Amino acid sequence: MFVKEKELNKIVKDNFYLNNVLLEMDGIINAHIYFTKAVCRYRYKTGLLIIFDILNTLNVDLSSQYEMIFDEEENYLKIRLDNGQDLKLSVINNKRN
Repeated sequence: MFVKEKELNKIVKDNFYLNNVLLEMDGIINAHIYFTKAVCRYRYKTGLLIIFDILNTLNVDLSSQYEMIFDEEENYLKIRLDNGQDLKLSVINNKRN
């Protein structure tokens, strides 16, 4: 389903908060970043997606996003930015298991 910016904070908090999360970056920067029990937040006023755990902290500026897709069955969020960078945020192990 396509996601609006105002819905993003609820989706991030409900699905990725305190889970083991994988952030895949594809485009200018290619990377796979693993977060253990990640704290994930989205700040609507600044347009920042904030992901951090014990070791890592990452702030992603989503002001240039043009498409956000959330798949409830596969439990991932895909964000496409204007600069050709694609981000995919997915849960590795669900906290309910």
